[in-house]
Amino acid sequence: MQFANNGSLLSYLDQIINKLTWKKKLKRLYDIVWYLNAIHSARLVYCDLHGGNIVMRDNTSLTCDLGLSRSVNLRESNSAIRGVLLFIAPEVFHTRKFTRKSDVFFFVLLYIGCYL
Repeated sequence: MQFANNGSLLSYLDQIINKLTWKKKLKRLYDIVWYLNAIHSARLVYCDLHGGNIVMRDNTSLTCDLGLSRSVNLRESNSAIRGVLLFIAPEVFHTRKFTRKSDVFFFVLLYIGCYL
């Protein structure tokens, strides 16, 4: 966290959301998508993506805390659901399995809640 000189995404947006241009907002979203794509390309599912796990370093959004991430090949479906409940996709409660699609659910919530 010492490298996150602007704190978490949530605290950053709370302080500066009204001052951000659309170009800067889209840049933040692009950063998040870029890191999420890198995580998915490594054949991992993040499982705990929320505004507290995205930190701001200067003008860049960085994804951190991959502690709950797991392999996409993991067929475990009866595992305990961990993470921030508000940001967990509804189908995870039914299937008890995180997927790449459930990671994208957070991104949609972020876009709707913070940028519209």
